Amino acid sequence: MRRLQPIFARVAYRVVRSTGVAHPQDVDDVVQECFVKLEGALARADGGASRFACPEAALAYLKVLAANAARDSVRKRSAEKRGTAKTSALDDRLDEIAGPDGPNLDRHILIRQIDGLLGSAKERTIFWLYYRQGFTAKEIAELPGIQLGAKGVESLLRRLALEIRKQLEGNSGPEAF
Repeated sequence: MRRLQPIFARVAYRVVRSTGVAHPQDVDDVVQECFVKLEGALARADGGASRFACPEAALAYLKVLAANAARDSVRKRSAEKRGTAKTSALDDRLDEIAGPDGPNLDRHILIRQIDGLLGSAKERTIFWLYYRQGFTAKEIAELPGIQLGAKGVESLLRRLALEIRKQLEGNSGPEAF
């Protein structure tokens, strides 16, 4: 527990902070959730046998487990805060959602265009982990199956960003519509 608590706390702080102000009690709650999820994962493991090829893979698994637990905790907390009094009917917001200037629609379309421009599943995974999930290049490189160093991940991200920007700028002329 002494060895895992700092790892869980760092990841929990990063995720909680990305959603707003990170209070120490929020981070502590998330760390506790991480240990509960880890206990459940160990209970499901077959006879306690190690399923990781190396310590780096185990560390990457623990970081992902902590990040998922932190995101789940933040979602749960914000859902409880929202309550039903703040929920609005869809009809009230239909103009905002379906309007031509709706930012959510534009964002959704842009994300779909970008996703279509990404090549392999590995490139897509690395790109979205970095740009949507907030992972650093070093954290992505530590994940099992990536098979790149931190510099390789950074290089891939830069190349993908340049290619996507070039493709989107090329498709933004009048002939694209």
